[in-house]
Amino acid sequence: MRAETRVRFVALTVLLLAGVSRARADEMGDPPAAAPAEAAAGPVVGEKAPTVSASVWLNTEGGKSPLEDLEGKAVLVEFWGTWCGPCVRAMPHIQALHERYGPRGLVVVGITRETADQVKGYLAENKYTMPIGCDPEQTCVKAYALKGWPSTFVIGKDGILLYASSPYGAEAAVEQALGLESGPAALLTGWLDAAKGSDTEATRQALERLSEKATGCFDLKAWALGALGAEPATPAAPPKVDGAKALDGLVPAWKGTDAAKRAAALTPLAQGGPTDFDLKTWVRTALGKAFPLTKAELTAALDAGRFGPVLDMLLYRNAATALFTQASKHGGFVSWCKSKRDDVRADARRGLMAQHWVFADPPMNGIDEATNEKFWADFSVSGMAMSADKKAILGVLLGGQMVLKADAPAYVRDHLAQFVVMTSVIDGKPLKGAAIAAEAKKEQDAILADLKRKY
Repeated sequence: MRAETRVRFVALTVLLLAGVSRARADEMGDPPAAAPAEAAAGPVVGEKAPTVSASVWLNTEGGKSPLEDLEGKAVLVEFWGTWCGPCVRAMPHIQALHERYGPRGLVVVGITRETADQVKGYLAENKYTMPIGCDPEQTCVKAYALKGWPSTFVIGKDGILLYASSPYGAEAAVEQALGLESGPAALLTGWLDAAKGSDTEATRQALERLSEKATGCFDLKAWALGALGAEPATPAAPPKVDGAKALDGLVPAWKGTDAAKRAAALTPLAQGGPTDFDLKTWVRTALGKAFPLTKAELTAALDAGRFGPVLDMLLYRNAATALFTQASKHGGFVSWCKSKRDDVRADARRGLMAQHWVFADPPMNGIDEATNEKFWADFSVSGMAMSADKKAILGVLLGGQMVLKADAPAYVRDHLAQFVVMTSVIDGKPLKGAAIAAEAKKEQDAILADLKRKY
């Protein structure tokens, strides 16, 4: 990779991780209006957050403020604008946080200095359902003394500011505010603990939460060692353990009170379990088997406009053909699929570019100097995560998500599966299970063949 290319993307990464996304002047629009001198420093994490206000609210019932009753709720405030390129790129990520954590007690609001007439069309076109506050007087903008656009703030249930930085680092603060565990190892243990009892809803919530945070490269051996509490004797030839079968067998062993039985189930995993187990695929399969999608769930999600979760339900909840048909007849969901499908495929394509060239060893293998600039212009990501010595690319920012090298194959697979389901919904031809996977593989092969012809 040419040195100047590397420097350009390192600079983008530093800005993103610092919490201030910057771009060219023509992309960013005007800087934020100057705040009063006494507010120049802005709100301080750990102190009371300034009031969030707007003169007009969109996407709320009767145009009322969504912030009137916040008892037991945390708040995420996203300062954004249609004139701001980085803001526009971050909005899908903010919408996803709204859909994922709204039912758990998070209130997500976007604040713009634009008027309602300036943003209504954009919100409708992109199917954004989070509450949007229009603050043309910039009362709220000045109260938060923005250093750049977009800027994201997370406020705890007690009104104390927990986070003030980039949109892409906000999820951990949201989970903290809601009191949610986020580590896949702890969530796996939590689900097994929940499955011991008779509370079906608690078991389901634990499994759903695990499915959200599970990775495609999970160290199952290390988890088993931690759960066992002591390192077992290692035989001369450690057993080669099938991680999926071992986890399936753990459930009944975990339910009992016999500690020896649980230890016996954990020991093979602790001795020879996989260190790069695809926990994400396993837990989604388990979720679909244990809690197949119901008509009532699908109807409620469709009626609420929670179309991102609807797509996940169709993919991972073992949905019956009749439910696919129901979704394909919902005008709002079909329109949403049409508006998002090309972006999902484009992100999968960039994921393949990352997987086969950026993350390759050596990186950019086979790409000559003349093609290098063309590749990076085509790749066009929002930012990257670099190693401490700035010599290795550890992750790339795709569609508002930091995708690390180990997770790139799962990212591509998931996005192409989403693309296939969106297409089937648009065409009114439901696909399920193996058929979705087969079509996604065909699409992946076609994209990769085209990329290899170019690079």
